[in-house]
Amino acid sequence: MNPPTDDETDEDTHRDGSTASSRAKFRYWGSALVLLTLIGVTTFGASPVVGAGATNDTLYGGDVEPTIVFATNTDPVARCTVSETSVQVGESVTIDASDSENADDFQYDKYGNEAFGEYTTQSSRVVEYSEAGTYDPQVKVWSYNGGETSDVAACGSITVNEATPTPTPTPTATPTPAPSAVAKCTVSETSVQVGESVTIDASDSENVDDYQYDKYGDSSFGEFTSQSSRSVSYSEQGTYEPRVKVWSYSGGEDSDVATCGTITVNEATPTPTSTPSAVAKCTVSETSVRVGESVTIDASDSENVDDYQYDRYGGGSFGEFTSQSSRSISYSEPGTYEPRVKVWSYSGGEDSDVAACGTITVTEATPTPTSTPSAVAKCTVSETSVQVGESVTVDASGSENADDYQYDRYGDGSFGDFTTQRSRVIAYSEPGTYEPRVRVWSYSGGEDSDVAACGTISVTEATPTSSPTSTATSTSTATPTSTATSTPTDSEASTPSTGTQTPVSTAATPTSDTTATATDDGAWFQYSPSDPSANDSVRLVAQPVVEQEDVEAHSWDIDGDGTVDQQGRILELPAKTSGETTVTLTIERTNGSTATVTRDVPVTLDLDGETATPEQPATGAGGGPPITWLVGLLLVILVAAVVAWSRMDR
Repeated sequence: MNPPTDDETDEDTHRDGSTASSRAKFRYWGSALVLLTLIGVTTFGASPVVGAGATNDTLYGGDVEPTIVFATNTDPVARCTVSETSVQVGESVTIDASDSENADDFQYDKYGNEAFGEYTTQSSRVVEYSEAGTYDPQVKVWSYNGGETSDVAACGSITVNEATPTPTPTPTATPTPAPSAVAKCTVSETSVQVGESVTIDASDSENVDDYQYDKYGDSSFGEFTSQSSRSVSYSEQGTYEPRVKVWSYSGGEDSDVATCGTITVNEATPTPTSTPSAVAKCTVSETSVRVGESVTIDASDSENVDDYQYDRYGGGSFGEFTSQSSRSISYSEPGTYEPRVKVWSYSGGEDSDVAACGTITVTEATPTPTSTPSAVAKCTVSETSVQVGESVTVDASGSENADDYQYDRYGDGSFGDFTTQRSRVIAYSEPGTYEPRVRVWSYSGGEDSDVAACGTISVTEATPTSSPTSTATSTSTATPTSTATSTPTDSEASTPSTGTQTPVSTAATPTSDTTATATDDGAWFQYSPSDPSANDSVRLVAQPVVEQEDVEAHSWDIDGDGTVDQQGRILELPAKTSGETTVTLTIERTNGSTATVTRDVPVTLDLDGETATPEQPATGAGGGPPITWLVGLLLVILVAAVVAWSRMDR
């Protein structure tokens, strides 16, 4: 081999120099690439993971704006003005309280001395003053919606001046003094019973323009009136000396007072006289509606009514007492309902009357677009003939497509709370014939339910002990259980077992028709058990008013701070035995609308123990991929860069 020439040596030297320069440039751009990657991850990807709390909108880069729930204020708000602030004696002024809010009744105090007049539905009143001075009239408004509340407002200040004398010439003769007011008064009876009427007659009074009456004789006089007599009655026995004050405005303002006599009021003698009885009358605004639509039950035509009770289903118990003569209701299940009203009168004693309001047919809100497995209820009883206090098992384990169960032990339509237990042990405290039923619920593809009768149970009186023994016999039977499963009781609430034998009383307890369900404008959810024990878990289930495929997401605010804490249709939370927590469910639909409902639920704020039915993968709050993906991507880029550098060094 020949030695390299000088030209070849120079060429090799030039080549080696170019390679070193290229390697330096490659290292420089590689470092820049890694630095840009780190900046991008930090800026756009590394966001804290909220897991199941992110919505589908968040997954694809959208921001979820909080939903604001407005509360409706039903308290009365008094507002009042006067038409004039300066008038003369005898001139009219209008007190206007028409701008008051949530007002059912009004009371007016023309002088501003807290002496409000009679109740009235008039939102304005025309008054005048007989004496010069400054007056600050007031109005008090009352609202009876949800209870009796009131509010007072000052209407303004009115300056009343002496009337300007007519500038007509007057005779020079000495004016004749105007006749003075002279009060004269009698009573129609001097001895009456409580509640009987007495007439105070002041018609013999002289030179009178206005009257004021004091029925008790030792209190303030009432409102001004032009009536020369008044019928009064007394609610308590005693001796009263009513008075009258008469006013004359001829030639000036003059008044006089007279005592009308002495009235002795005795206790009322019970008489068989009839008193007005309560008469219930009721109608419904609609006879055919869909699930969730409102219907008004109107009992305003009822007579002699002090209180109302409503039974929206027509086959259950009446609700709480209320003074409202109408009620707006809705139904969550299709069917035929016959709501009723019970009215109460306390005049002369306690009396009540019941009336049916009409028949309401409730149909499904929207037809089911596709066929889904329906809930099929199947049920049997372990015994058909038992004695009082003996246990019977209602077994619904043969039901199909069942997610939840409700039991009606008496067969009267009073289904209990929702439960996942497929059977229930019950007992009866009274003899009779019972036909228990079960209702099963399926939430696959929508909400569906089915009802089945479990059989007929004949309950007879317990056989008495043939002879007394020295051993005490328990009046109730306890069924021990040693498995760590929830043992349902007749209160429809599940109590988890601790693994030790826990006696469960089989004494019958009437079931409650109260369901732990919250609804509001297209959103509602239920929870069970409604009265949990310390170690229980509370199950929250969102119940769609629309089809399930039209729901985008179910978002839960558990701690009441306005942010989403969990997401999913079904939520399991630790129970809270003292107090309740405000839980807000927001349902986001595919058409962009939302519905929100807030409910106080007996759960704790410990989010570590929560479980939810997932509907979306965990994502960053900013809409990017999870941080684990970003870390993995970063590691891959770093490894690729190291490999590239090592190859270039070779």
